Amino acid sequence: MEIILQNLKKLRKERHLNQEAVARSLGFESRNGYWAIEKGKTALKLEHIHALAKLYNLSVEMLMQNISEKTSLEL
Repeated sequence: MEIILQNLKKLRKERHLNQEAVARSLGFESRNGYWAIEKGKTALKLEHIHALAKLYNLSVEMLMQNISEKTSLEL
């Protein structure tokens, strides 16, 4: 799971977004909500995955494929 969270962080940075922008897109009031997801302190929920896909203009399948491809390359 840690590698998936690291890859979400990489994707966020590739898109030149800060945690606050991502947090707002997920419905959090502050960046702390998303920070906790990236750090593995809060579970990544299905609703978060849908919101992240929308934010990155990807389908859920493409988002998950992006994360999986990066994960398999790092192993």
